[in-house]
Amino acid sequence: QINHVFFRIRVTSGAVTRSENRRVPAVAAAWFSAAATDILTAVSARAVASSNSTPNAKKYFATGEVEFDPRIYVLAQCVPLLTPAQCSGCLGQLLSQIKTHLGTTPPWVTSRVEWCGLRYGVSPFYDGQAMLQLEAPPSPTSATTPDTTGPEKKKTSAAGISVGVACSLVLISILSVFVFIRSRRRIKATQHDNRECTSQDQNICNQFT
Repeated sequence: QINHVFFRIRVTSGAVTRSENRRVPAVAAAWFSAAATDILTAVSARAVASSNSTPNAKKYFATGEVEFDPRIYVLAQCVPLLTPAQCSGCLGQLLSQIKTHLGTTPPWVTSRVEWCGLRYGVSPFYDGQAMLQLEAPPSPTSATTPDTTGPEKKKTSAAGISVGVACSLVLISILSVFVFIRSRRRIKATQHDNRECTSQDQNICNQFT
């Protein structure tokens, strides 16, 4: 039984400028690092969980890729002697080591020890279809949307509200004057009709007024 895992990490890295005679387009380092970290973390967890699918013998192994430009490929594995917790810890140590190499220039990195290995690159280095596929994280430019509620926008909104309130007040004033004039006219017409009524037909006038 293995109680302790001693790490002698050997890391090889280099700038990603060519891969199998194919030029890799320049991308934002932070965006590439986020995509690489996501797929490395997911594939490491998949490798640890894969031991549950083989009841007769442990097999810690997983591959994955992320739909990035360039596409990123990842492979993670542990030796069968490890427990799931030890495999997770081993891959976690390698992932922490790899993150230190995700600097200003997106590199390819292979990191391995006697008990586990973790690797990623921008060209396929394993056979078959990837066991895990992820979408690329949103780019920094698309994630930061312009502020549409800035000072100019707020000033425009305030001006529009003020104009709307002023128009409403003017309309209410016009309607009030119109109602007042009609009321005065009705009162005058009623008084005029009452004056034309005689004492004999007062009751009839009252019925119509």
